Amino acid sequence: MKTRRVFLFIILITALVGVVLVLSGREPSYRGRPLTSWLQQCYETPLNDTQRLTEAQQAVRAMPLDKVLPRLLKMVEAKEDSISPWIMATSDEFHLSFLKWRSAEDLQQFGIAGFEALGTNATCAVGELTPLLDDKDNAFVAFRCLLPIGKSTEMSLCRALTNQDPLVRAWSISALAPVTDDAEVYVSRLTNSLNDPEGNVRAAAVDGIGAQTSLPERVIPILITELEKPDGSVSREAAESLAGFGTNALIAFPILSNVVVNDGADATAQEALRTLVAIAPEEALPIVFGSLQSSNSMLRHVSFGLLCNYPVQTADIRSAIERAATNSDPTLARRAKAFITDQYRKAHPDELLFSNEPSYGGKPLGDWLKAHDSDGTFSKDATEAIQHMGTNAIPALLKRLVYVRPPFGWRAFDVNMDATRGFIVLGEQAVPALPRLQTLMDSTNRDIALDAMVASCGTGSNAVPLLIKGLTNQFPDVRNEAAHYLRESPFARDQRKQVIPLLVKLLADPDGNVRRNATNELKDIDSIVAARAGIK
Repeated sequence: MKTRRVFLFIILITALVGVVLVLSGREPSYRGRPLTSWLQQCYETPLNDTQRLTEAQQAVRAMPLDKVLPRLLKMVEAKEDSISPWIMATSDEFHLSFLKWRSAEDLQQFGIAGFEALGTNATCAVGELTPLLDDKDNAFVAFRCLLPIGKSTEMSLCRALTNQDPLVRAWSISALAPVTDDAEVYVSRLTNSLNDPEGNVRAAAVDGIGAQTSLPERVIPILITELEKPDGSVSREAAESLAGFGTNALIAFPILSNVVVNDGADATAQEALRTLVAIAPEEALPIVFGSLQSSNSMLRHVSFGLLCNYPVQTADIRSAIERAATNSDPTLARRAKAFITDQYRKAHPDELLFSNEPSYGGKPLGDWLKAHDSDGTFSKDATEAIQHMGTNAIPALLKRLVYVRPPFGWRAFDVNMDATRGFIVLGEQAVPALPRLQTLMDSTNRDIALDAMVASCGTGSNAVPLLIKGLTNQFPDVRNEAAHYLRESPFARDQRKQVIPLLVKLLADPDGNVRRNATNELKDIDSIVAARAGIK
């Protein structure tokens, strides 16, 4: 049965190869490569590879247009059939790479790539592409092919405004703008689309009309009318578009204000608030303050973001931002705290807080601590500088290790991590710091406790007591890292047996990562104890 199947397939393939050869013989070529090969290069080449893409597009344009266009149109009109998937699958099965059978989707993409390469040279194909907009299977492909042709597609796109497919109607609205010379004509063409039964088409029409900022007297009344309609994305688009008219849109200020106050839970209200600030920032400020107290979370967040763009030195604005830091919405409160912390940092750069630090080669410790790559590895010069400073660097590193950013005591990650790396680079020179680091591990601040333990690891076997202490720390992250270092660090291997009772307790730790590391550590240290504990 299988032999018969193979025989029938060979006959079919032979026939198909014949067809392919006949068709290939009529395919235009350039520099020994057929059109399809160049189209494939156009399609598969990333846009940032401009040299390769330009080469392929120039090749397509170099071939006779009367030979290329019919081929492209055939590709655009390609439709999936029942036999092509079977041919492709079976040719893969029998490794018939010479049979380059392509799916309809591939051919359509090649066709699009070809029209993109030809651009305005394909003007004579507009008449044949336009009817394809009425074919639901080919509408999008035809639309993509029309786009690069430019001005000559204007009437086709106008016709597409009433296409049976709402997606085609929406696409044509945006595509019509660059090929319509007169903005007034463009707006007039879209007025009927404002009453389209599909919301996405109405929204696209509002967007298109709203982009015509050179016609404020004509466009703004239309946008106001659409804004006042309870029409979801359409009214939201109208509110957003009004922002582009600047002070010319002041006539809409009362209506925008009403939308914010009366429809605070609606997405349109959020856009209306942004537009109010864009067209009249001072007059909009009281509304921004009010929206910061809205019952709607999204409106509160929008108003806070807008408020941060005002001069924050102003007393009432600064006060409003500080109140937001205590908001019952934890996300908003965190945003406010982050903003206040960032403002404080701008006024008080970190390096001003760490004066009188040791230096080497004319550069202070802080500069050397920044001389590392993205993985945290110090440069050779920085390593030598930090080690040369030796124990003199310890007080400064400890100060950096525990530093938190005012006024909310947030972690200064970059400062803390640089200090941790500095301790590790010091190696055994950091031994005098171990008592202080051990004390810091009892901190109620998780980050300080963890950084203190990690900072000790450069001291080799001297760090083992701190790692053992870390196994009983109150923070899961510290317990987890302690188990990890005890397992992975060569210097800890000789002293690991003394931690067996602690590891057994960690097998019941509430944190999964801690249990996992404890399990692996126990298996490495004493397989018999591990087996007794139920570890396989």
